[in-house]
Amino acid sequence: MMEGNSDDEVGRIQRWLSGAAAAIEANDASAGEASVSVKRTEVVRLLRRYEQAGVFPQRPAADGGGELMPCFIDLSQRPCALAFLLQQTGEAALAQRVACECNDALVAEMPARLTSGTWRQLSEWLETTASLSVAEAARVQPTYREDRVLSSFLAEELQAQTSALDLAAKIRARRRCTWCALL
Repeated sequence: MMEGNSDDEVGRIQRWLSGAAAAIEANDASAGEASVSVKRTEVVRLLRRYEQAGVFPQRPAADGGGELMPCFIDLSQRPCALAFLLQQTGEAALAQRVACECNDALVAEMPARLTSGTWRQLSEWLETTASLSVAEAARVQPTYREDRVLSSFLAEELQAQTSALDLAAKIRARRRCTWCALL
């Protein structure tokens, strides 16, 4: 359970993750290849394990209002679902790099905030190891503020833009987080 957060918040995140896992399972039928299906089944298994553990990262809003914000890996080394998936599939170093480059980003913001090399690695991991689309990865990340929620249209647009790494590298608003300074 999340220290300092209500059971309601833990339950909300667990329900969100359950829905994300169900969506991945529902899309698996259209995946086609047996190897892709096996990878997606493993991702769902790991996601459900993470969901059931109920130990999620904590990052209060900067305004101190008590509202949680996205956090890839928190100061206590609690990973978000996507970071957990990376760690469990042998990509802990990539998870740490993403946390250092854009610990507070939504998946949809990552192409513009990560270095092109890190985004390329993450994209390749999504495609080859996890067999997830960028839109599915974005669906795994719970919402924290309604004004940052992506519509399914925007998630589809993001998927179409993932090959535009050069553009993303030029426009990224790379900010070093205070978390990295603590490493």
